[in-house]
Amino acid sequence: IGASGFNMESIKSRPMPHVPFEYYFYVELVGDPTADETAALLRELDHTCRTVRLLGVYTK
Repeated sequence: IGASGFNMESIKSRPMPHVPFEYYFYVELVGDPTADETAALLRELDHTCRTVRLLGVYTK
């Protein structure tokens, strides 16, 4: 994430229901959601992670 030029504001882990010792993560990033770099980061995460979802975009 940092190597892609984004700042990570927070990361939170939650246990996966009914799957012992496996977790999912919520990550908050700072960046422009319409930038080409954002699309590239999401593609990279999609290849690296089992599941990637964009839950929302928030303005400051």
